Amino acid sequence: MRIAVTMDAAEPGDLGLSGWIQVLADDGAPAEPPQRADDLAATVAERERTDTPRWVWAATESDYPRLLRAEVWSSGARSHLY
Repeated sequence: MRIAVTMDAAEPGDLGLSGWIQVLADDGAPAEPPQRADDLAATVAERERTDTPRWVWAATESDYPRLLRAEVWSSGARSHLY
């Protein structure tokens, strides 16, 4: 399973973890409608526990470190840029 993640814009240093997630099919096409996540850290952590997906980031350089700082998981999580 792949889940695409898009975070809302934040000021430098702001954890402001809200955004959108969308489950993707194996070919990368949307498998479900996008879902709003007001607490993206909690949403990602829950999906990580229940589904162990491959995470797909719209902006890895800015988004992934914000989730690491929120201690959602260690830097060894499986993910890639799209």
